Amino acid sequence: MKGVSFRLAVELLREGLPSLAASAQPVKRGTTAKLPSDLKANADDQALLQRVVDYYHATLKQSPEALQYLQRRGLTHHEMIDTFKLGYANRTLGYRLPEKNRVEGEAIRSRL
Repeated sequence: MKGVSFRLAVELLREGLPSLAASAQPVKRGTTAKLPSDLKANADDQALLQRVVDYYHATLKQSPEALQYLQRRGLTHHEMIDTFKLGYANRTLGYRLPEKNRVEGEAIRSRL
């Protein structure tokens, strides 16, 4: 409601501020990307898809819960994970894309 990032909201709540909802007025949603993106709207489809695959592959390798899931399924060989570029789609890619109400964001999101 205050228009702050998730991380800042957590910090504000951690400090024990009084109810934010009581005095808060809804704020326009920011239109800038929350995290840096190296996806370009003018990239060809194959390059765009490869960037997405690389992103999800890196996400898998950094996610203990996703790696534990694979281990429970008997998929434990790191060579297999790298060879087949297994990934974990945890919905964070959307935070790295430009907003859909922007020309570049609409172009990338519609292609993906």
